[in-house]
Amino acid sequence: MNPFKGHPAELRRLFIIEMWERFSYFGLASLLVLFMTSGKTEGGLGWSDHKAMVVKGAYGSGIYLLAIPCSLLADRWFGAATAVLLGGVLILAGHVTLALPLGDGFILGLILVAIGTSFLKPSIGGLVGDLYKGSFSQDKKAGMALFYMSISLGGLLGPFVLGYLRTSTFVTPNLGWHVAFGAAAVGMGFALCLFVGFWRTAPRTPVAGRGSASSLVWSFVGAFGLLWLFVWGTDRPALVWALYGLVPVSALYYAMRGDRKKEAVWLVMLIISTLVSVVVGQMVSGMILVIKENVDPTIFGWSFPVEYFAGIFSGFIILFSWVFGKMQGARADTVNYRHSFTVGAVFVAIAIGIIGLALELSGGAKISAWVIIGSYAFKAAAEVLIIPTALALMHDVSAAEEKSLTMAIWYLGAGLGVNMAKMLGLSMGSGPSDQGAFFLWEAAAAGLFALILWMAGRWLAKTVLEIRSAQASA
Repeated sequence: MNPFKGHPAELRRLFIIEMWERFSYFGLASLLVLFMTSGKTEGGLGWSDHKAMVVKGAYGSGIYLLAIPCSLLADRWFGAATAVLLGGVLILAGHVTLALPLGDGFILGLILVAIGTSFLKPSIGGLVGDLYKGSFSQDKKAGMALFYMSISLGGLLGPFVLGYLRTSTFVTPNLGWHVAFGAAAVGMGFALCLFVGFWRTAPRTPVAGRGSASSLVWSFVGAFGLLWLFVWGTDRPALVWALYGLVPVSALYYAMRGDRKKEAVWLVMLIISTLVSVVVGQMVSGMILVIKENVDPTIFGWSFPVEYFAGIFSGFIILFSWVFGKMQGARADTVNYRHSFTVGAVFVAIAIGIIGLALELSGGAKISAWVIIGSYAFKAAAEVLIIPTALALMHDVSAAEEKSLTMAIWYLGAGLGVNMAKMLGLSMGSGPSDQGAFFLWEAAAAGLFALILWMAGRWLAKTVLEIRSAQASA
């Protein structure tokens, strides 16, 4: 069975390069905190948990904060295809740098990977949407779901391959980390070779033409300023949480204005993206430390590296993408935002609640790996329900000259979520009882958010239809 049958042929090339970009991101994310907190005798940096979480938060947030100015470059200067090519080259260079066992090379490699991802990630989503002409349809949603499977496949392979290389016996422990870091360079190089064929035939002229250089400069200043504020505000949580509070307040303000409907939808999607990304960020940062300290990573007598949990999570994404795709293929050509987003948020609450309850009841003993696997299954189902619908929605409410920018707004939520995950990780306590109570409160918050989404669902569907009607008549 060919999953690409009925889809544009170029979707395959975009699928492959996105798969290797996510291989890089999730594989690297699964190793970073472990590498920074492992002792120097184990080949790590020997940093404290606090310092490692700050660096991981800055790296993860920086990727998506920089996506805004990088998407402006794509929309108004380079064109989306060239931005994807440039991003892939920078990611490749970053992993080559990480593969070198040099002290300062670690930070330089992270910077290169972050900037490369900032160019590639928003632009490739817009390219996928452009393959499907017309308004929101099941074909476009199915294409986005298939594209999302590339993210999951990369997320599945990255932690497994890099985790295996990190613990393999054919290299010394000191070199194992760097062999793992460099593995993504091989795949990205192969993907870039395939993507060149797409790039040669893609339009070179940006849709919007060259824009204001000053607006571009200020967008970079704003991105770096917000990133600095997040790092500086790590020890000033009240300030950071106040900044997060501005997002829903702004969404409500624009929703009450009849002339700013698109901005209101953007901000609502930004909130949803942040919620999803908080949980993902916890899984590859603070949760890794929780698993390392409180979970027995053994299944059927086989003990495995903790990085494999992230791979198992992506495996569930692939499975549920196929199952949900089959279910939606039998339905009419309608999209129910209310159900997709609300049920997804409920599943997020269940996923977090499972871990919190298990830690509360553990009595200090190691909890079973099956608890984490069950939690990750609910989280994967949540992502499959939320993200393909959200990506297609964001593409449809954007004008032709702002496709990359609109996708960058969605990914900005990922940057906010990574930083929020860092803030939560630093405040979740040190023992299983404290951590269990923390996750239960977090699950309750996700449940409350699901209720809010249900209440706002009718407004969201109505507003999206109005925006699409206005675009069609323009």
